[in-house]
Amino acid sequence: MNIIHLIMAITILIFLVGLILTPTPLLSTTMWNEVPDPRRRRLFSFILFNGEFDLLNLHLSEYYEIVDYFVIYESNSTFTGNPKPLYFTRTLLETDRYKNFEDKLIPLPCEIIVDEDNGRGIAFPREHLARKILIEKGLRSVHARHSDIYMHGDLDKLPKTHILSRLKKCGGWEHLQAGIGGGPKSFKNGNVGSYFIGDNTEVETNELGEYLVDYQKDESLGFLNPNIGTFAHPNIAIFDARRSLGQFSERSNDKKFKKSRKSKRSNEDPLLDPNFDPYQRYTYTDNTNDKKTGKGFLGEKVRFAASKIALLEPNQQPVFWNGGWHFSSFLPTIDQFLNKVFSYSHFKDYKYESDEELKEDIIDRIKNHYYIFGKKKKYHENVIQLPDSYSKGYQYNFEYQYWKDNTKLKKRSKEFSNYVKLLSHEIPNQIWRNPICYSFMIDRDFGLEK
Repeated sequence: MNIIHLIMAITILIFLVGLILTPTPLLSTTMWNEVPDPRRRRLFSFILFNGEFDLLNLHLSEYYEIVDYFVIYESNSTFTGNPKPLYFTRTLLETDRYKNFEDKLIPLPCEIIVDEDNGRGIAFPREHLARKILIEKGLRSVHARHSDIYMHGDLDKLPKTHILSRLKKCGGWEHLQAGIGGGPKSFKNGNVGSYFIGDNTEVETNELGEYLVDYQKDESLGFLNPNIGTFAHPNIAIFDARRSLGQFSERSNDKKFKKSRKSKRSNEDPLLDPNFDPYQRYTYTDNTNDKKTGKGFLGEKVRFAASKIALLEPNQQPVFWNGGWHFSSFLPTIDQFLNKVFSYSHFKDYKYESDEELKEDIIDRIKNHYYIFGKKKKYHENVIQLPDSYSKGYQYNFEYQYWKDNTKLKKRSKEFSNYVKLLSHEIPNQIWRNPICYSFMIDRDFGLEK
């Protein structure tokens, strides 16, 4: 057993011991096929980690109060194939750096086994597999139940906390992503079955191996900045126990599969079978390659469901407009930019530049408000707005009637105009509360010459 496997084994053992010693009242009181009160649902953050400790610190501090668990994936190599230590896993084992967060941290160390070129290089197959495994194993590790919310993206994409907290605690928005179709049905009802029991050949799959059973309106919902972003990452999605258990959604599949379902109805309750996998529909059967030769759920698609602005309107895809930030150019030193460039899937953008040329290119892009990777897309200059009071922070008025009345007015009041402006220029709470620690995010000149 090499050191990587040993670290993985120790980490998993520590996590399992924690599960045994920690009471889980939600599991003992809530059945899989019960729809919980939205006010009691949980929120999970599934993270890919390479070594960006500054962004990880920001992520954990910003979301600790509203996220129930952070599942953090890291591997023993970068997407480009360069070997690397398991930084986060070793930090948990050897230091108390994240002692204040450890009750919500679930490390997921994995070994990358894919080594192929899908036409776009060797990095993208590894990234696709990592995202797929992260969502599958993440849902299992948190014991996801119906209507729980999970978000997935990179560390440099941050949704706004005041939006996430309302999505978690308030109902009434679920149809934007999940559509209309109700929750899972009890298997105690003889008319309810699962297409994972016995022969499921009547359920067709597309060319990617995805089951052609409709469960949602959209794969996920994104958070979009109005001026400087063309991608809505990270995305959030609702965990649907109907999908996970293999139950048909009556909204659009009932008539299509009515005949085959009727022949399979029985009093059998698969949840009583110890060999039945309740997360089967959120898995993919072949993760040894990126050729999509298996069947099941492609977790890597969650992040890209609301990617292109031009397609949002024709596809009638909702997003949380002005709902987050993209910190792709906010790393503390130029050397960390180099590490990112040589690690991530778009590394070919800088393949033919020397280190010094690369540094100059990155600094030039940042100072002139261009996207630091790929084509030189010009960004809108968004001047930040700090809170008027350090002790009170940003003051919001999100009362429905207030916004409804003011949006109808031809001439907006000064107060309402200030609220709208604030939503475009606010920054994460942890940054304005810790201006020295995050000086390189408030003033971009800090760190660029380091």
